[in-house]
Amino acid sequence: MRFSRQPVHAQQYNKYASVQTVARHWLWSEWSSIGQGVVLDLGAGPVACPASAHANSTVLAVDQSLAMLSQSKGYAGCVTAEARALPFARGAVQGIASSMAMQWVGTEGLAEWSRVLDHSGQMAFVVPIAGTLAGFRDCLESAGITPRILAFHDERTWVSAARGVGFRLTSVEIRHCREPYVDRRQLVRALTRIGASGDMHWPSRASRRATLVALDHWCASGRACLDYVLLRVQGEKPFVTS
Repeated sequence: MRFSRQPVHAQQYNKYASVQTVARHWLWSEWSSIGQGVVLDLGAGPVACPASAHANSTVLAVDQSLAMLSQSKGYAGCVTAEARALPFARGAVQGIASSMAMQWVGTEGLAEWSRVLDHSGQMAFVVPIAGTLAGFRDCLESAGITPRILAFHDERTWVSAARGVGFRLTSVEIRHCREPYVDRRQLVRALTRIGASGDMHWPSRASRRATLVALDHWCASGRACLDYVLLRVQGEKPFVTS
């Protein structure tokens, strides 16, 4: 699976992004410390600016996909950028939030957060961690198919990385989300239409056929689901006086 920048996926994102919607609400609804200043919604996608944002803050949608940003609404501005190379000066940002995006960037992206946040900047992110899509993996592996799915980091790796670049963590939580499916087509669409996986690619027609048969059997068993283990981390850069 790969990340998609196709306009069609941006247009259909909200129709299929049920878990992503839950994660985003969790991220922003509990971030009570967000204040005034420049706030980045990193990996925003085709969504509306969060209602919980401070009235005096300037919330910018940041995403690598222009197609995704073209569907966003209510932001003070939109910025097309890679998360590892944000186009902001050191200390120019007061807040960064990211929902269901940093797993594509990796823990090294947090160093860039630390660079652009000011000396008392706030941050929060939600990412899927190890254990996510376990049932989907098991389904394919039991059919002799090697899943082409992103390897998710575990909680310890993310927490250690955040602390390693200087963040003081104020909250670390884990939640489980489970979306059941009885139809293979709906299951595949849930993976592909959110724009995170783009299109599924198989090395051969035989591999494609075997995958679809395995998913049909899984759905018929009544056990098919896309299970997510979500990690929410919140923190701040400690105020340092010279």
